[in-house]
Amino acid sequence: MDLFRKLGRLPIVLTIPAFAMLLAVFGIPIFLLFLLSIHAPAFSFGSYVAFFHSRQMFAYFIKPLR
Repeated sequence: MDLFRKLGRLPIVLTIPAFAMLLAVFGIPIFLLFLLSIHAPAFSFGSYVAFFHSRQMFAYFIKPLR
């Protein structure tokens, strides 16, 4: 019980969950709308599987090293 009293006195402990909920409620939809506005491809498990099974994946990861 003393632990909860100590945590209740720290304002940062109370604001972190609030910011996390705000990010989940507003941030994720705004980010998805941004991706939609720039015509980004849809996120799906199939697209990830296709990317990681293609040879282009290696070129994509090696290009920044050059």
